Amino acid sequence: FIVYIVLAGFILIKLFAGVVIDNFNRLRDERSGSAFMDDAQRDWVETRKLMLQIKPKKVVVPPTNPVRLRLFKLANDRTFEIFIMVAIGLSVLFMAVATYPPTSAIDTINFVMEIVF
Repeated sequence: FIVYIVLAGFILIKLFAGVVIDNFNRLRDERSGSAFMDDAQRDWVETRKLMLQIKPKKVVVPPTNPVRLRLFKLANDRTFEIFIMVAIGLSVLFMAVATYPPTSAIDTINFVMEIVF
């Protein structure tokens, strides 16, 4: 008897959830206008939505001038980006530890950081 009650409860919960989800999908289709479309029209709308989401890739053309090409490669190098981020972080760190009266070591480090930038 208890097994019957548990199984009947699960079946009723599944039926209730199925009806709720079915009604939700029906209402969503009615509000979006797709309830009155046939399969081909629905596929066309979905294809258009996908086409609007796709963005073309921007192709970066490297310069032809040798000097500009070397600078272009340097600017796009991952290690250069890491170096700049570390330099910015160190500069912020050394500016944060400024003391009064200023010590010559911190002044020298700040001067070097200013030259790097």
